[in-house]
Amino acid sequence: MSITQYNGGSTMVMKGQDCFAILSDLRFGAQFQTISCNLEKVFKFNDYLYLGLAGLTTDVQTVYQTMLYHYNLYKLNENRLPSPKIFTSMISNKLYEKRYCARAKH
Repeated sequence: MSITQYNGGSTMVMKGQDCFAILSDLRFGAQFQTISCNLEKVFKFNDYLYLGLAGLTTDVQTVYQTMLYHYNLYKLNENRLPSPKIFTSMISNKLYEKRYCARAKH
């Protein structure tokens, strides 16, 4: 079985006028085999900032830990919480950095 067939999952966000809802499955498994039904895929950074991730569980954990590190580093350097726009830019930069580095090695 290919590594691309492991884990998977889905997350979705719906925005209302003064609210939002985050949906995520909790299943951890491969194909028809379920290993666990309580895998966290939505991570809370503060009251207005959440990150939902799906895919290979090790990648989800790595991205979350990387973003938590940069979130905390921003709080220490700036003495304030990052806005959603700033946090989105941080995620975008980190993901693009990995894409660029992967291409440069070929």
